[in-house]
Amino acid sequence: MPLPSRKKLHLGKTPMKFYFRAQDISVNLDGIDVEGSLVLVWKRGTRRTASEPFPIVEELSAVDGSLSRTAATTQDMAQICTMFKSSKGAFEPKLSKVSLVVEPPAGGAGRGGKAEQGKKLGSTTLDLGAYASVDMTSHPVELSFLDGKASVTMTLASHWLKD
Repeated sequence: MPLPSRKKLHLGKTPMKFYFRAQDISVNLDGIDVEGSLVLVWKRGTRRTASEPFPIVEELSAVDGSLSRTAATTQDMAQICTMFKSSKGAFEPKLSKVSLVVEPPAGGAGRGGKAEQGKKLGSTTLDLGAYASVDMTSHPVELSFLDGKASVTMTLASHWLKD
């Protein structure tokens, strides 16, 4: 007996291909003690895109002596996916996964002299269906990681790739 298909049925729905682009990406790490560089990884199904490593910057406040850790990249990240639109005009949810990975400082060698691998700080989901529109749109997005100890802010632009 064959196993049931894992594919979701989209009966009565209109498939529409979309281009999503994350830009102006910045990370706030005030609640985490890390050093090195960050990599942002964005996955949807088998598709994966990752940023180049970007440095974590520590800044000491002259006012109250507090330490802040931030990171930012000018690199854009993109995903193309098919969204399904109902006859009522709403798009079905389409979940993607966003992860923060810390790369060790340059020259960091682990045990045995081997270079250390990146360590995943955390992951969260991003519903692309909430940002899909037949018109070209751009939305500010804030994603929370590690119970609010880290956050990613970005602008998520989307547009329909008309046949």
